[in-house]
Amino acid sequence: MSSQIKRKPSSLDEKIEILNDFNTNKLTVTQLVKKYNRPQSTVSSVLKAENQEKIKNLYENNLIQPSSKRMRGSNFVKIEEALDHWFKLVMSYKNITLNGPLIQAQAIKYATMLNQPDFKARNGWLDGFKKRQNITFKTIVGEAGLVDPTTIKNWLKILPDLIKGYTSNNIFNADETALFYKALPDKTMYISGLPCNSDKQLKQRLSLLLGSNWDGSEKLKPIVIGSSKTPRCFKNINKANLPVYYRNNPKAWINAVIFKEWLVKLDKKFKLENRHILLFLDNFSGHHDTKDTKEIILTNIKIHYFPANCTSVVQPMDQGIIQSIKIKYGDLIVMEKLNYIEAGAEMPEIDVLNSINKINKAWTDVKQEDVENSDWIEYEKSFDKLNKVTNSFDFNKFAYANIDKDLEPFGQLSDEEIINAINEEEDDEQLEIEQQIEPIETVVQISKKEATDCIDKLRLFFAQRNEDCSLFIDQLSKMDQFCSKDQTIQSKIDKYFS
Repeated sequence: MSSQIKRKPSSLDEKIEILNDFNTNKLTVTQLVKKYNRPQSTVSSVLKAENQEKIKNLYENNLIQPSSKRMRGSNFVKIEEALDHWFKLVMSYKNITLNGPLIQAQAIKYATMLNQPDFKARNGWLDGFKKRQNITFKTIVGEAGLVDPTTIKNWLKILPDLIKGYTSNNIFNADETALFYKALPDKTMYISGLPCNSDKQLKQRLSLLLGSNWDGSEKLKPIVIGSSKTPRCFKNINKANLPVYYRNNPKAWINAVIFKEWLVKLDKKFKLENRHILLFLDNFSGHHDTKDTKEIILTNIKIHYFPANCTSVVQPMDQGIIQSIKIKYGDLIVMEKLNYIEAGAEMPEIDVLNSINKINKAWTDVKQEDVENSDWIEYEKSFDKLNKVTNSFDFNKFAYANIDKDLEPFGQLSDEEIINAINEEEDDEQLEIEQQIEPIETVVQISKKEATDCIDKLRLFFAQRNEDCSLFIDQLSKMDQFCSKDQTIQSKIDKYFS
């Protein structure tokens, strides 16, 4: 008589492996029982549809430690959400070692702010919190120091199951980054020495949200966030005609409100195209645990999150795409500076509109191969030429490309701001606060005659070239035809796109 298999709990890691073997490797229940030495009832329970979703959610969103054998979370969710946000910010910005008493003290502070008097930050709670958030106390340097190889290994195991049914052109990834848009090569070392909360730095930064599909065949229209709702350089500019979505808040950060708007707009786009896509995002609270994002009903987008603290390794946008666009953006600034120097003129200060156009060109120029191989060679040539012309710069050639590498697009929030976000009470009116208006001259209103004169000059320019420019000349004819239309028709077009 065969002995019964002793019943014992399975860890989250093992349950993920069971699901992977069942869904991807097509093992039967009998084979799974034998492989994992678990009773049939245990295996069958894991394979139930409702349990599969629960297990995947716990694992993908890092709600409990992978080695945990208990599928239960915390009774003080809001406190731990705030604490987790604070913990990641501290580790990201300060690169220090946190200990148990510090975490317990911060938890008590949040409990008071959240009006939860029943919370006690005892050692038992601390042990549970550390397990749920997969925290170990050790010296950590940067985001890469937080990476857990086991978590990555296990996530890669379930990846084939996550993307099943989606073609490469319908699998997307999006990520946020920050940009010192005014940074010039001769100012690089000065700006890079500024603290992250410097007012001067805030006025010189933008935040970007960039997205692309797996095979590189489609890049999404970027979001650019500035501090001013209507920069002076936007005067006479129809924002609907910008090559990006421009939004603002006082600190030029991406927040849940802006992210929600982008998601809804993206979902409508794919619905019109009759496409169902899979979107991979960072496991950041602003992406999935606020009132603003919970209320979204998406019909054509399914979202999956990368494991927490692993985006520096598994996030495609972090594997070369963001660096590539920053290199190309910097190259455009360098070449513009070079053109002004060779013309014997002073380069004007870069404003938000100028930066947006450069961001668009850099994003357009990002190719599929840029993900694996950023174009450092051409970028270095531009710096070499600029140095020869000016003979006055002394800086690391690659420092400029990495000047804003560690600048967060969300920023370091105060305890009050973190609690407001967790309580879902952030004041939307705060988004309308204007920062100091930049001392940049406004854009002059271009008349139809001036526009057609420019088209004529461009037509002559291309006609004088040795290479075939017929495509550009055809486009100029369409522009000319557009500019010649009656003003009433122009007004209708403006209304259509607004």
